[in-house]
Amino acid sequence: MILAFPLVPFFLLGIGSQDAASAVQFSCDSVEREIAKDFSRAALAMEPESTIRGIYDRATEAQRRCENSEPLAYFRVRAAELGKGASLAPLSATSEQEWRALAHDMFRRFPRSPRIATVEARAVGTIASAKDAMTLDPTYLPALVALAAAAVATGDAAGGKAVLEGKKNLDATSDGYAVLARAQFEAGDLRGAEFSANKTLHARSAELVEPDARDPRPEITAHEVLGLIALRKKRYPEAARHLLQAEVTSPKARAALTTPDADFQRALLKLRRAKNR
Repeated sequence: MILAFPLVPFFLLGIGSQDAASAVQFSCDSVEREIAKDFSRAALAMEPESTIRGIYDRATEAQRRCENSEPLAYFRVRAAELGKGASLAPLSATSEQEWRALAHDMFRRFPRSPRIATVEARAVGTIASAKDAMTLDPTYLPALVALAAAAVATGDAAGGKAVLEGKKNLDATSDGYAVLARAQFEAGDLRGAEFSANKTLHARSAELVEPDARDPRPEITAHEVLGLIALRKKRYPEAARHLLQAEVTSPKARAALTTPDADFQRALLKLRRAKNR
């Protein structure tokens, strides 16, 4: 007896096989691990901006298929904070607006994530938002740094200084020592500010709590602080060197460069001429 089976067109079998293979091959966990590695390697890349752009694009695409992935949401919002492949310092007005909106959206979707809450705190810039992030994980150091930065931004330099002074492992954060340096300077602690600014430039850990792809903004803050200290102490060649490195994004550095002191202006002119040779 010959058994009869329903005929299935081969092209339908092919489509089904491809869909099944695609479903098997795509793994949210695998994509999370791959992007985490890419973020870790970004600091060593010749062009970290292009790496960050790729991370943002991959995380955005993968998040459409992995809606409940906190890591992908974090990678996406952190890449946006770092410029999404544009120049890392400063963010354009449009990029900054997009980053803040994305941070708010990701925080709404993942309200229990300390690291997304910390990015949201930096986007909002308030003491309350930083405290909310710390509530989720009191040991998460970037949230503590965000709290200190918010205090300094609202005019409480002494409060920001108190938050970070004596804290261990600040070198494991991208901007911990930079925020502390600014707080110490504005609180009148020039010695402490000089020490912390130099730690930013020369002693940041290779293993950061948050990936930063060599974000230049903490170093710009350090140069600003060191330049202002040197200017105050009349170490004019040193002041000119640091302030010139900070002037692109620091209004305080640009203002200091117009200091009318003749000796400072001579040191500044000499340095500019040397750079133009």
